[in-house]
Parts: sequence; structure tokens; C-alpha cells
Amino acid sequence: MAVDAERPGWVEYPLIAEPSRELRRNLTAGEEVKLNVHQHVMVLWKPVALLLLMSFVLISTLLGNELPSPLLLFAWLGALGWLGWSELERRNNCFVATDQRVLKTEGIIVRKVPVMRLGKVTDLRLERSLIGRLFNFGTITIESAGQDQSLHDIRFTRYPTQVYRRLNDAVTGGEMVHVDTPRRGAAARAASQARRQARRLTGHQVAHYSPPPGTPPDNRSPVQRQGPDTDEIPTYRAPHVKPIKKRGKERS
Repeated sequence: MAVDAERPGWVEYPLIAEPSRELRRNLTAGEEVKLNVHQHVMVLWKPVALLLLMSFVLISTLLGNELPSPLLLFAWLGALGWLGWSELERRNNCFVATDQRVLKTEGIIVRKVPVMRLGKVTDLRLERSLIGRLFNFGTITIESAGQDQSLHDIRFTRYPTQVYRRLNDAVTGGEMVHVDTPRRGAAARAASQARRQARRLTGHQVAHYSPPPGTPPDNRSPVQRQGPDTDEIPTYRAPHVKPIKKRGKERS
């Protein structure tokens, strides 16, 4: 698990997510995780499209005062099950880069963990289509000296620019700069501003995140805060142990 040495007890999100149990079993002693991301939700476009189609046919049948056939019902349930299974796989699968190797964890019933040493990586390439640029995902191609193609294409990668930079840093041995105050893209900033205005108009108080009591102050300079991951996403840190939220309102 990649923990900030200057601020113990904090993990960086979203480029280094909380490692799963399968990933923990495959990490060696002293191995530092520099990247741990899941696929973008756009990887679910096929089961979502099929479910929408089946739902449209089912609703059209019901509106026509006809009972749907058992085959149609089974098809709709199958599309729903496919979507649920694909989302479960997306949440379990991850792409990881450490200071020693790159690897993927795949599958739920049958687990696959293809691994490649960093020394075998010869070239990296980032590809972003028009839809990928709109929804912030892309494909990272890893060229290696061997014939193993299991880690060749990393499709539907979330935050592709930042992942590509982190992967380059891991391969070249560059220093990874952690950031606390990143600069998001124009679309994300506009959406955040619109949400703040909507909360003010509806009378809701805008909540600002503050670190928990006892957190060591960040004495880094503004230059150290501004790293290579400040272009598009709000990289932030959250504590390992999430505080338990109190249910119900406190009585005055």
C-alpha cells in the first residue's frame, strides 16, 4: 500500500486506490505501489446497451396491453445479470504499477494475474478517442521485449493522462510527486461551480473538507505541491480508517 511517508495514515486517491485482498496476496515484501486503478465505467457500455434495448421492448409490450413472453423476460433478466456481473468484475479488476513490475488482477471465479517486470518494458503509448476525451478514459499500450501480450493493451483506463505519467515515472525510475491541491479540467471546474451555486440557491451549506484533528501540517512549498498530476483530476488523500458516521440527528 502506498502511504505518504510525511503524513502517515493517508493513502492517495484516485491514482492509488485501496488494494484488494487479491492484490495484497501478490505483492512482495517491501514492494511500493505507485499506481492502482480500476477501469472506467464506459467498459460497461455493451451490457448497458443490451439492457436498455430489452427494457424498451419489454415496456413497449406492456404498453400494448400484451403480456411479455417468457423468452423476453428471460432475455431481460439475462441482460440485467450480465450488467451486474460486469460491474462486479470492473470493481475487482485493477491495473497496478509498482517500483518493480506492472500487473493486472482479473476475474472473479478464475483469477488471473499477468505480470511484467519494469525492465522488460520498451515503449509506452497513450491513445484517446473523441469519446474517451469527453468521458476521460483511454487505452495505454505497453510494448515489451518478449512475446507476452497479456499486458499489451490496458483498455478503458480511468484518468489516462495521469496514469500514463505515473507509469512513465515507474518505468524510468522518476520521482513521483504527490499533490494535495490539483487543478481540475474546465468541465470538472464548471460542474463543481454549478453544484455550489445550486446548493446556495437551495439553502444548503457548502461543505469543505478538512483533515482530521492531529494530522501533521503540510509544510511543502507551492512548487512541491504542483506535480505532474494537476491537469484533470482532483487527486486527494483520505485516511485509511474512515470515520464512522453517526446516524440520526443529535437532539438539542
